[in-house]
Amino acid sequence: MAEAASATSTNPNAEIVRGQVFEVGPRYVNLQYIGEGAYGMVVYLRPAARCASALRPPGVGVK
Repeated sequence: MAEAASATSTNPNAEIVRGQVFEVGPRYVNLQYIGEGAYGMVVYLRPAARCASALRPPGVGVK
């Protein structure tokens, strides 16, 4: 756990979920634990800000 604390102090974009450090950059916030599988931990990533162009249908609002 001391390693996780040092990772977050050196990297402001690191998030800790159940003692595991995830370096996700500023793009994702509020990681949530989903479960674990054969290949590791599964977490839910929430985007920090959504892009408006990704939410509208193609051709709508384009000039």
